[in-house]
Amino acid sequence: AVGVMLVALTACSGDGASTTTVSATVVSTTVGDATTTTTIDSGGEQSTTTSPSIPTTTIPLEDVSIRLVEVDNGFDNPVLVVASPDGGADLVVEQPGRIVRADGSGHEVVLDLTADVEFGGEQGLLGLAVHPEFEDNGFIYINYSGDGGETVIEQFVMADGRIERDSGIRILTIDQPADNHNGGMLAFGPDGYLWIGMGDGGA
Repeated sequence: AVGVMLVALTACSGDGASTTTVSATVVSTTVGDATTTTTIDSGGEQSTTTSPSIPTTTIPLEDVSIRLVEVDNGFDNPVLVVASPDGGADLVVEQPGRIVRADGSGHEVVLDLTADVEFGGEQGLLGLAVHPEFEDNGFIYINYSGDGGETVIEQFVMADGRIERDSGIRILTIDQPADNHNGGMLAFGPDGYLWIGMGDGGA
């Protein structure tokens, strides 16, 4: 497949007295699994880039079937499910202060912070994120409401299927103006930084 695009940019001064136009021709060619893009500017300079094509698949809507399948139940105020970085059963964040496994049976406790977490209403243990380099450092981060209602971000080490309580390091504490709308989500962004959802401060 071949695509050709002509690009023209026009800029006018405030009184319309002068006009500058820069044009370019862009030719895109797809052969097999690669797409080659050639750009030729107004001065005749040419640049070429090649990138792999991304295959797409379209499935007729009538062929799509969606259904809900219960895989586990009986959790205590669950707020989040995260794939376990050690390959074990998924981790379930329970708002009162525990992280347990969705193992379909006894819900093995991976971390118990109920003694440190202020639980009630919209407060509690609210978020969990796995470090992008977990295989090297074993770091897990959690977000919870402290005994004063503040947002607490703490780092832990996970080893042998358990999050080690004594490895906890409090890395950030943020005051909250109210006990609701405290956010709680944690996630590592594409920039490699840990993003913290703080909510809108409540009412």
